Order: sequence, then structure tokens, then C-alpha cells
Amino acid sequence: MVSGSILCPNVDSRRSTAQESMGPNRRIIELPVDSPKTIGLYVYWVYTGKLLAGRNKPREDSTLTYMDLVDSYILGDRILDTKFQNSAIDAVIEISCTKMKDGF
Repeated sequence: MVSGSILCPNVDSRRSTAQESMGPNRRIIELPVDSPKTIGLYVYWVYTGKLLAGRNKPREDSTLTYMDLVDSYILGDRILDTKFQNSAIDAVIEISCTKMKDGF
């Protein structure tokens, strides 16, 4: 569960779209297509504002792969959160730059 006060700034602009799937008194948005890891990345991003802990440094609790970030971008598109999509692209660029510097 994610606090409504945290999600509201991200969700308000999508309210009319989300209401179609939520119903009149329901405050749960179901995302059956997305993996728990992708949802976890979104929740982490909502609370911290970043997908990477620091410049060129993956999150401490897992290693982000390109596919994780692609899935994150797709989730952002599905829920109409362009800021999250931009963060996913920024993370792809950071990982790419790190790998190029390390010779991978």
C-alpha cells in the first residue's frame, strides 16, 4: 500500500482515466500486468524521487537492468506518469555512461 498523500500529486492529473478502472467508491488501482519488482521500483521512486541512489550507483537493494528500466518506462506510460518515465530514461543513460567508462 502506498499513502494517498504521496501518490496524489502524481495521480490527480490521471484521475478521470483511473476512475474508469477503480469504480465509484474504490481507492485501489489494480496493475495485474506489471511485475512486483516494477511496482516496487515505482513505489521507491514515489518516495525518493529517484531510481538510482546516486550518480552512476545502482540502488543498494538490487541491481537495475535495462529491462527493469524499460518495464518502468512502460508502467509510467500505462499510468500516465511522464516524470517517472523521464526518471527511467535518465537511469538508462546513467547506466550506459557507467558501462562505457568501465569498458563494458
